[in-house]
Amino acid sequence: MNKYKKIILNISQIILMIIIFYFIYKIINLNNLKSVFTNGSYKYLPQVVLFSFIYIIVESILFFNIAKQNNIRLKLLDSFFLTNVTYLFNMLVPLSGMTLRALYLKKFFDTTFKTYLKIILQFIILEVFVCVIYLIIFSLIRSNFSIDIEIYFFCIVLILFLIFFLHKIFQKLFKIKNFSVLFLNALLLTSTYIFIVYFVFKLFNHSNFYDSTFLALILSISNYVSITPGSYGVFEGVSVLASNYLNLIEEEGLAISFVIRLSFILVIIVPSIFYLKKTFLFWKN
Repeated sequence: MNKYKKIILNISQIILMIIIFYFIYKIINLNNLKSVFTNGSYKYLPQVVLFSFIYIIVESILFFNIAKQNNIRLKLLDSFFLTNVTYLFNMLVPLSGMTLRALYLKKFFDTTFKTYLKIILQFIILEVFVCVIYLIIFSLIRSNFSIDIEIYFFCIVLILFLIFFLHKIFQKLFKIKNFSVLFLNALLLTSTYIFIVYFVFKLFNHSNFYDSTFLALILSISNYVSITPGSYGVFEGVSVLASNYLNLIEEEGLAISFVIRLSFILVIIVPSIFYLKKTFLFWKN
């Protein structure tokens, strides 16, 4: 019965992805989309790919540090390759990369599902909280601090409260001793993603750092909405919708999401193929 439920769930996710892309297709003007790509400044593509590679490295360091805090002695290099493979599989089937990583940790470190779930929760909570904090900070900066002083101080207090609350969650719920390392790591991870989107903006002849930062933070959160294979459709749809609130046309929003996806595929494909053989050795045993 569980097997049939999984099949139905996967089919439902594929149907949902097709529906989302259909609505995107109805919104987008293909001639405008072609023009957006034709007029792109592709001299910025190397920077996009470079920061995508840095992002994978920083994420693998974050996963390594979280695993270490949970008494899993994963090597940093293994964490890097495992992060690449996780991305690759998540692009094919929703959460399949997460499942693969759980099986890997179970095989080589005897990690229970409960422990792995705690690690994933820590990872998601960290990134979402950091994105919210960044959104508040950049909203203040973008307003040129022209807002009422009461709102300004409320935002500052809210940021401090979120950091304090996050620290207490990790200290009390997850029993993490060195929260500051994880928090700084998450700050660096989100900052790297901000630069990825900024250079994609530059590629399409836009240089508004505030707009690119806002889109980066929204897209970063949308990555965790795994209701379609690899969040295909969701990621693109969020980018298209967000373009209505930025100085972009919908076709540019879609083009930005395509380039971000392409950059990550270029980064992860070689390390993933290299590591897949070692990753799947446990299936033979």
